[in-house]
Amino acid sequence: MLRMMCERGIPVVLGSDSHHPGRVASHFEEALDVLESVGYRSVSYFLGRKRQDIAIGEVRASLRS
Repeated sequence: MLRMMCERGIPVVLGSDSHHPGRVASHFEEALDVLESVGYRSVSYFLGRKRQDIAIGEVRASLRS
């Protein structure tokens, strides 16, 4: 399904349904791997009710800082 979404240009937003602070962003690296494997090069987030795109590489870098 993700591959078909990518082919159709449907943007993806990642989120965390964490119930414990230590689990925020848990498994995001794996999620990014899956998205890249089907062709995504960026993910989206919302700021001021407007969608913003960010390169997956930038997301990875922010997880490591």
